[in-house]
Amino acid sequence: MSHEFKGHHVMLDIQGVGKRKLAPMQVRNVLHEACYVANLSVLGCVDYEFEPEGYSCVLLLSESHLSAHTWPEHRGVMIDIFTCGEAVPDKAITYIKKWFDGEHCREGVVARGVTESE
Repeated sequence: MSHEFKGHHVMLDIQGVGKRKLAPMQVRNVLHEACYVANLSVLGCVDYEFEPEGYSCVLLLSESHLSAHTWPEHRGVMIDIFTCGEAVPDKAITYIKKWFDGEHCREGVVARGVTESE
């Protein structure tokens, strides 16, 4: 008998974002909207506003998590989304990239998983 665990891990580094789009409420809303578009289930949210600026937000999903960390002074945001099982983050990623509309976006994708045989 074998057991398999698999997941999709996507990391986005988006630079050249308009400063208004990096406002905490804007970031929090876009993360929730991205989950809605991708049919991901939000279980909870933890966020923190840094002084003088900067924001971190983590959504706990039934499929895993979605997080954002902003650096308004550098016009940047870093996004991390991990989904496990059959959930695929593609629609959420597309929505996030389009919404932030940065001048540059670096994307990293890691296929994760473990297969165990008994």
